[in-house]
Amino acid sequence: MDARNGGLILFPLLASLCLASCAGSGSETDAGGGIGGTGYMCIGTVTAFGSIVVDGVEFDTGNALVVIGGRPAGSGNQAVLGNLDVGQVVVIEGTVNESASSGTASRVLFTPSVKGPVTELIDLGSNIKKIIVLGQTIIIDERTVLRGTTDGGLAANNFVEVSGLLDDTGAIRATHLLKRADSFAPFTEVEVKGIVQELDLTAKTFRLSTLLVDYGRADIGPPAGGTPAAGQWVHVRGGVGTGGILEATKIEPADESIIVNAKRLDLEGFVTEFVSASNFKVGSVKVQADGNTKFVGGRIDDLGLDASIRVRGAVSNGILIAQQIFFYEHVQLQSRIYSKDSPGRTLSLSGLEKITVNVTGLTKIVPASRDFDDLQVGDYLRVRGHMRAGPSVVAARMDAVPSPSESDLVVLQGPVEVITKPDLVILGVTVNTLTIPDNNFEGVSGLDKPAEFFQQLQLGDLVKARGRLGATNQVTWEGISLEKGS
Repeated sequence: MDARNGGLILFPLLASLCLASCAGSGSETDAGGGIGGTGYMCIGTVTAFGSIVVDGVEFDTGNALVVIGGRPAGSGNQAVLGNLDVGQVVVIEGTVNESASSGTASRVLFTPSVKGPVTELIDLGSNIKKIIVLGQTIIIDERTVLRGTTDGGLAANNFVEVSGLLDDTGAIRATHLLKRADSFAPFTEVEVKGIVQELDLTAKTFRLSTLLVDYGRADIGPPAGGTPAAGQWVHVRGGVGTGGILEATKIEPADESIIVNAKRLDLEGFVTEFVSASNFKVGSVKVQADGNTKFVGGRIDDLGLDASIRVRGAVSNGILIAQQIFFYEHVQLQSRIYSKDSPGRTLSLSGLEKITVNVTGLTKIVPASRDFDDLQVGDYLRVRGHMRAGPSVVAARMDAVPSPSESDLVVLQGPVEVITKPDLVILGVTVNTLTIPDNNFEGVSGLDKPAEFFQQLQLGDLVKARGRLGATNQVTWEGISLEKGS
C-alpha cells in the first residue's frame, strides 16, 4: 500500500504512532484532517485511565476536547470516560514533560477502524478468530479487548465496532471490539477507514480493501476539488446498499497527520512492507534504519514483515530516520526442538524445556515452504513471541535454521521474574550467572561487573541470556545483557 500523496506522508490511525517532541520543539506539522500544530502528538492504544494513559504517558484531560468519529463529544474527564475505552486506538494532541512520562491533552480523537455487520466468521483455533466487516478482515486474539461479547459469542450479522492496527496482509489486528447489537438493522449508519483504491471518477466509486464505495451523493471534505484521491486515507460514513455496496454520505480525511518534518517521532505498528532495514514501512510510513540505529528487545535481523515494533527518530521529507527500534514481541528463544505435541500445536526447546511454545494460525514459519507439521525434534529454531501464563509463549515468528553455525547455542530473552543474586528467573528458567565471565555482563550503558549489573536490574526488566547446551541438556550461561532503552 502507498499512502504518499503530493509529497506528504500520511500517518494512519491504523498504524498508531507518537510524535514525542516536547511543547515548543518546533516540529513542523500540517493539520491534515484538522490535526496537528500543538508541538506534541500521540496516536496509540489506550492502556488505562487517569486521566488517560497512552504509550506509557499519562495525560491530564481536564480541559481536553473529545472528538469521536469526527464529531465533537464534549470536553474534560467525563467526556473521556464516557466515550473511550481501554484498547481503543486514539489520537492525542497536547504537551508533554521533559521525561515524556506525563502530559496535558488539548484534544483526544477516536475513530473506529470499522463499524458494521459481521458477514463472515472463521475460527482459526488457539482463541483466534477472523471476521469480515464491510469487506475488512479483522483478526481477534487473546489480546483483543472485547465488550458486549465473549471469545465464542460472535455470530454472523452482529453489529460491531472495531479499533486496531494494520498488518502486512492488510488485515486489522483488533485491539478493541464492541458488539453494539445482536443483529444489524437496515439503514443503520456504518463507518470504515481505509486507503482509496481502484478510484473510478466516471462511476464515482472506489474500493477500501474489498468493499466497493459509491460516493456519487456523498458530502466530501478535503482535499480541494471535492473528489477522493487515490492512495488517500479516508473515513467514510454511509449505509449498506444493494449488493453490499457502501453508499457514502460523508467522506473526510481519517484522523491522521500529514507530516513532512518532525524533530522527534515515535511510531508504533506492524511492518507492512520490507525490502531491507534501510527501506521498510510501518503501517504506511517509510522508515530507514542505519548503523546508528539502536535496537531494543531484538536485533536488525529480527526486522521483517509483520514485526510488531515502535520506531523513534526524526522525520525528514516524509521519511522516518530511525534512532531506536523497540520490539514488542520481545520474548526470544533459540535452541533445538526438545519435544513436540502435534495435536496441541506446541513444542519445547532443549535447555528451555519449562517453556511451552504455542504455534497458532498467525505464527509465521520461515522459510514459508515449511509448516508446523514439517518441524522435527532436533531441528534448530529461533522463536519470537509474547508471554502467556504458564510459563508459555505464543510464537509470532519461528525461523527454522537448517545448518546452524552454533548448534549448541541457547538464547533466552524475556522479563525477569525473580532475582536472587547470582541467579535470576526468566519465563520459569533459572539463569545461574556464576558461569558468566565478568566481561560478559552488559548493562544500560555498556559492559559492567556482576555487582553493577545486579544493582541496575529490577523485576520486569527485559534481559537476554546466552549459553551453551551440554550433554545432559543443562545450559552453561556465558553472557547476559539488560535490554533497556529510552
